[in-house]
Amino acid sequence: MSDEFCRISGVIARKANSAVIFRRGPSRYCQMLLWDLTNDHIEEGQWLRAKVETDTIVVSDDARYIAYEAYDYKRASRRAEKNMNRWIAVSKPPFFTAIGLWHSTGYIWEPLAKPETNLKVNKLPPEVLELANRITHDRYQAALAAQGWHLTFDASETDWKSRYRAGKSTVSLQKAFGVATAQYQIFMSKSHQMVRTVTLVDSLTNPILTLNPGPDKPIWIDVDNSGRLVYADKGCLFAWRDFPNGKPQLIADLNPNIFENIPPPDWALGP
Repeated sequence: MSDEFCRISGVIARKANSAVIFRRGPSRYCQMLLWDLTNDHIEEGQWLRAKVETDTIVVSDDARYIAYEAYDYKRASRRAEKNMNRWIAVSKPPFFTAIGLWHSTGYIWEPLAKPETNLKVNKLPPEVLELANRITHDRYQAALAAQGWHLTFDASETDWKSRYRAGKSTVSLQKAFGVATAQYQIFMSKSHQMVRTVTLVDSLTNPILTLNPGPDKPIWIDVDNSGRLVYADKGCLFAWRDFPNGKPQLIADLNPNIFENIPPPDWALGP
C-alpha cells in the first residue's frame, strides 16, 4: 500500500450501534459514511468540498442526526458567498445536505448563531436545535465526554479557550473498556485533529498494542457499544472483537474512494 492514504475519523452514537465516519482526502474533500457496527455494513454517503471540524462533531444518540462545523475560506472570493465561508449544519448521516444551517463566526467560545443569522431551519424539532447548540458550547470537551473520553492533560489547562489562545493544541485522552476481569485503557495523544500515538495497556499498565503512524499519518480508535475495539489505520477500518486475543478484522479500505456528486434522497431533505 502507498504511504499516501486518506485520513479517517469517526463518532459512535451512544445508543444506536452505529458510527458516523469521515474520510478526508484530497485535503479539500471530505466524505461521510455510516458504519452499522452490528453487521459491519458501511453506507457510503455524500462528499463535501470543505474542511470539516471533525473534533467537534455531535451525533444524536440514535445516529439519526449529526451537527458539524465546516469552512471553506476560498468562498470569500465569491461575492455571493463571502459571508458564508464558515457554517454550522445539521444533517442526516451519511449526507451533508443541511436541514438546519447557520453562519458561524469560528470563535469557539461563542454561542449558537443568533436567529437572524439562521439561514435554514425547516421547522426543526427542539432536539435537533439542541444538537446544533451543543457544537458551540464547550464543544471540544463536550464532544469528547459524550464519546466516553477523558482529557488527562494538566488541570491548569482544562479551559479550552485559554489553551487555544496559548497555541497549546496537543491533548492527551484516556478511555477504559473491557470487563472487570480484563480491563484495558486506551491512551491517545491528539494534535490538530490528528491522533499521533495510541497505546493500549492492561490493568497492570503493561502495554499491549501501540499504534504510531508517524507525522501526518493519522489514526482513529474507539470502542463500540458491544465492547469491540474499532479503529482506522492507513486509510482502512478495522474491528477487533476479542482484543487482545485473535486478530483485527479488516472491514473496509477507504483509500480508493474518489469524489463524486451524490444528490441526497428525499428522506435526507427534512426533519
